[in-house]
Amino acid sequence: MLNVPFLDNERALYAIIPHTTAPRGTRFEASVTVQGLDAGVFDVQGLRSIPASVLVSHRATLTPDQIVQIESVVKQWLGLR
Repeated sequence: MLNVPFLDNERALYAIIPHTTAPRGTRFEASVTVQGLDAGVFDVQGLRSIPASVLVSHRATLTPDQIVQIESVVKQWLGLR
């Protein structure tokens, strides 16, 4: 999830980037090895928001360095560099 803590008057929506085991080799895939996940990539073009009620299980935790790698690809895709 890529978001900051919510204020009381804000919607509790979480930004997520799906992890896939079927990479296409595009420049918008972040290849990050995460313990607890099968080999694959994070597809930043699949960025979306979901409500907290949809989050049912916790499969893995990314390190700050891994999050920076994924954020870098998100910035590239959105033209924020």
